[in-house]
Order: sequence, then structure tokens, then C-alpha cells
Amino acid sequence: MLELASKKKFLDPVIQKLPMSKMNEGIQMVRNGTVRYRVVLEN
Repeated sequence: MLELASKKKFLDPVIQKLPMSKMNEGIQMVRNGTVRYRVVLEN
């Protein structure tokens, strides 16, 4: 069952990606509670 789920991409995490330049916006989204699941800051 786990093998099938991994092949079908059911196990991919649900994240919102933001560039480091929008770090303050990401923090504000967390404080406001508007983030779905988690925010990831990228370079």
C-alpha cells in the first residue's frame, strides 16, 4: 500500500514556497493564520 502511495505522489508534502526576499510576508502569513500547512523559504 505504501509503495502504491509513493508512486502516485500521495505522500508529497503540502507546502507554500516563498523566496527569502519575501520572508517578512511569510512571517505575517503565519501570524495571521493564512498559511496552509507550512511555509518554506527558498534562496
